[in-house]
Amino acid sequence: MLGFALLTALAPAVAQAKTETDSAGAVSASFSYTANKDRTQFKNLKLVIKRNGTTVLTSRLPRYKGFWPGGRGETSSVEVRRLNGTGDTEPEVVLSLYSGGANCCTSALFYSYRPASNTYTAVRGSFGRYGFALRNLDRKGPVEILATDVRFQGAFGLPTVATVSPVRIFQMDRGGVLADATRGFPAEVRKDLREQRRNYRAFVRAKANRKGVLAAIAADQILLNDAGGTADTFRKIDELYGREFGKRLRNFLARRGYKLRN
Repeated sequence: MLGFALLTALAPAVAQAKTETDSAGAVSASFSYTANKDRTQFKNLKLVIKRNGTTVLTSRLPRYKGFWPGGRGETSSVEVRRLNGTGDTEPEVVLSLYSGGANCCTSALFYSYRPASNTYTAVRGSFGRYGFALRNLDRKGPVEILATDVRFQGAFGLPTVATVSPVRIFQMDRGGVLADATRGFPAEVRKDLREQRRNYRAFVRAKANRKGVLAAIAADQILLNDAGGTADTFRKIDELYGREFGKRLRNFLARRGYKLRN
């Protein structure tokens, strides 16, 4: 019995096949994969999209070998939901994937139907360490994609894991393109600004590098077109880290569309 128990303990973990599904209207999607017992390895990722029961797309996701399901086998990684323009009732398929690793990142594939060719095309969104959420922020029309600005990650001489990023919100247009809509949701920006200010106080207490959190505060203030608040933040940045860093940060923000509006 002892020998049998030992052999059982040494036996390789049994792979577990799993399929996640979702549907809306005539569209259904199934995402299947195989995971090891403790869900630290995933393989055989495959997405199938059907319309009225007929398969329209089958993809084994060849570019994402080594990725994990976005839900990591614990929550669903696939969702069928309407994302784009007013008057368009056609739902999209959203598949989230996770890269793993020390600088782990979440990506998503947004599949839009093309009736002329009876197929789906995908656009990829990269959402960094903090991922994304689908939220109907204005409680009307299609949902928004609530995320953070991944362009801040790894910037300012800080490791990715220490990066603070401001909020970034996307909407999908009728052409299936993700557009930055952050300025259209000032309440979310103000909410993020409050959070960044709490982060700043925590960084002060920890005597940690504050470059990233100050950059996020400045970004939110610019999105809110708060000229006075932005000037105050940059004065603090200049005092703490010098005018040269302040100049580089201003250029960094401007190149990424963070500009005060007249």
